[in-house]
Amino acid sequence: MLYLLIRPTAPSLRVGIAVAGTLIVIETLVVCLLKLVTGMTGHFGTLYLLGVVVVSTLWGFGLSVTMSVVSAIAFAYFRNWPADHFAPFEPQNWLVIPAFLVVALVANGLARLARMGGRSINLSSDLMCITGPDRVIRVNPAFTQILGYSLDDLVSRPFLDLIVPDDRGRVRAVFEQLHGSATPARFESRVLCSDGSQRWIAWSVVWDRGLFYVVGHDVTEHRREQEELRQAEAAATASRDKLGVLAEQQAALRRVATLVARGASPSEVFSAVVDELARVLHVVNAGLLRYEPDGAGLVVAVHYQPGISKMPSKMPGSGERIPLAGDDLGAKVLRTGRAARIGNHDNAPGPETARIREAGIRSAVGVPIRVDGRLWGAAIVGSRGPEPMPADTEARVGDFADLVATAIANAATRAELIASRARIVAAADDARRRLERDLHDGAQQRLISLGLQLRMAEESAPPELDDFKQQLSRILSGLTGVSADLQEISRGIHPAILSKGGLGPALKTLARRSAVPVTLDLRIDRRISDSAQVAAYYVVAEALTNTAKHARASEVNVGVETEGGTLRVLIRDDGVGGANSHNGSGLIGLQDRVEALGGHLHVTSPPQSGTSLHVTIPLDGD
Repeated sequence: MLYLLIRPTAPSLRVGIAVAGTLIVIETLVVCLLKLVTGMTGHFGTLYLLGVVVVSTLWGFGLSVTMSVVSAIAFAYFRNWPADHFAPFEPQNWLVIPAFLVVALVANGLARLARMGGRSINLSSDLMCITGPDRVIRVNPAFTQILGYSLDDLVSRPFLDLIVPDDRGRVRAVFEQLHGSATPARFESRVLCSDGSQRWIAWSVVWDRGLFYVVGHDVTEHRREQEELRQAEAAATASRDKLGVLAEQQAALRRVATLVARGASPSEVFSAVVDELARVLHVVNAGLLRYEPDGAGLVVAVHYQPGISKMPSKMPGSGERIPLAGDDLGAKVLRTGRAARIGNHDNAPGPETARIREAGIRSAVGVPIRVDGRLWGAAIVGSRGPEPMPADTEARVGDFADLVATAIANAATRAELIASRARIVAAADDARRRLERDLHDGAQQRLISLGLQLRMAEESAPPELDDFKQQLSRILSGLTGVSADLQEISRGIHPAILSKGGLGPALKTLARRSAVPVTLDLRIDRRISDSAQVAAYYVVAEALTNTAKHARASEVNVGVETEGGTLRVLIRDDGVGGANSHNGSGLIGLQDRVEALGGHLHVTSPPQSGTSLHVTIPLDGD
């Protein structure tokens, strides 16, 4: 009956006429029966109003008026029956008709308002439902359109059957809390569509007189957009994190590459690499291993991240030799020549795995280091995290391994170049020394012998050959000058005193022969190799020559000392300055000679402030 009262359209007119006639007959029989049973008259005629209300509520205005008039006539006729006869022209019987019409009009108006509300519900795009605790009573067309069920499938089934099983407990709890409460509840849940799909609905539910009035708004698309937005944000965050990791990696590689480009020593590069690896990969351990000819591994650099827990004292350190056997990561790389990883050291055999387990390192990655196509060693990183190291760890470690290989190759090339330059300089010095010795022992001795013979010929010539004696004397003087010139040339090629007396006496000889006064400060307390002595001698000789020719100096200070494993030479003058080793002066040759021995020559020569040469030459200790 409730459904008939609130349905948006009235039943057919034919049904209404039949219902109206049936109600009048039933009402008349009930009134008459009650009068016979009770013996009372004039008390039961108002039962005819019930039929008027029903017909006026369910059908249109015409049938409602007709029903009201007929019911009023029946009321007037039977209200006092059978005691009084019906008098149709009595005023009181005519007054019944307006009263019945008023009731009919009020009921019909209220029904129309109810139908208008029903039509507005049907026009709503939101889901609307009236449900009891056990079954659905009414739903609007949007409910069937969105979920795909027919009206018969929805009505009379429990509302909770439409809810996804995982959400039913939560929805049931909401309905239980609403019972007897005037406060509406708002929540979201998933519903099952007829095709098995699911949709998200935002519900608003209010309870009234045992019924739940439910309004639902489909938020599936909004939820999907939110999920897509969340995924996009997650992807953006992941991309940003990936870019940050890449930027951090590139910055670390750039720092190491800068060291390699500057020609830093391999040990400096090794130390920088393990520190950068530990930092950018966020691992507790990073190390560089060099493979030895006997199959062992030499730890050339290692990094243990501080602040986590103390590493076991027996963990390998830089310079330690470790055996390579079994499934040790270093042994795997050596055996295969490829990158390798160990996801868990718990059951890994090998001599090194025990102390690796003791250090708490669970997973590790090793990458080979190849120099000129030869397997030189491995770069290894270890993590204490429970998860395996990321899949790109090998590639990231490989970038650093390439820089290590470049540094090793550069160092080897540089060492070969320095050795080659040193050999060239040594060969030149040996050639100078042999030339000086050949001149001294050969040409100079012959010149001296010829001079003695000429002297003897001059003394043995008769007095009357005075012109001849004078000619011999002139030849002897010229021969003596040639011998002196040859001696000077010999001394320039290689000072004999340097080979006989060492660097100190040779520098003193240079100071005595210098055109500019020289102050010597010699602090040589150890033996100096021949190559270092020759280099220092020529530096001082060239500096004194340049000072005399160009500096217009009044004094030169020369200091020479041995400090540790280094020979230091400092030359200062008070001349006009402006000397430059790049303008083609003799300083270029001196710089090449010093650098060939692994040393450095630094020139400071500001205009009008004199010139200073600071030379450091490593001593080879022989």
